[in-house]
Amino acid sequence: MRIHPLPRRPGRRWPVLVAAVSAAALTQIPLTLPAHAAVPTGCTVVPVTDGNTITCTAGIPAGQTLDTGPGNDHITITGTVLGTVNGQEGDDQITVTGTPGVLNVTPTGPGVAPAGIVDGGAGTDTITVTGGAGIAKFPSKNVAVGTGGPGVLGAVRGGTEADSITVTGGAGGAPNPNRGAPGGPGTSTGAVVDGGDGADTSPWRAAAAVWGTTAGC
Repeated sequence: MRIHPLPRRPGRRWPVLVAAVSAAALTQIPLTLPAHAAVPTGCTVVPVTDGNTITCTAGIPAGQTLDTGPGNDHITITGTVLGTVNGQEGDDQITVTGTPGVLNVTPTGPGVAPAGIVDGGAGTDTITVTGGAGIAKFPSKNVAVGTGGPGVLGAVRGGTEADSITVTGGAGGAPNPNRGAPGGPGTSTGAVVDGGDGADTSPWRAAAAVWGTTAGC
């Protein structure tokens, strides 16, 4: 007698079909997510309602780029910008303070180094750059106090809206005991501070300030 195989039940195919659909959905999910902002070494990003709060404690290293993404971002950078900051879309607040001088540890740094770039991008941006503070004299050390660092040696640019850019040289070292060191210059030869096409507020360079204070730009 010939034995015929049992007919397949339609229900047996469902697990295979469900698995195939699930796999397809999983492979498509990453393609729909927004790209993450680039995060250089020493930077942390905290998403907020209308943008990001970004804190960088080691400046922006050379060859690295901080892309803040769209939105109204708040960026605070402590240390010299050797790489690039792209503010992109939104009304951003970007604050840069150069590396302070520490005796026998680090020299005083500018806010933005010669190869560094801070670009506010589209939007009404507020950009503030200050050079690093000069080395202070320790009472037990016979070392002269240090001059404050320059504000900008590289490039700081606004966008098409009404931006505000303020550049200030770093404060001179603390008095020793009757005078401090001179403040750093706001900018120097080769620096670019360009507010862009909008009705900007952008103070320009000035001479180095008197002992213990800073110089504007």
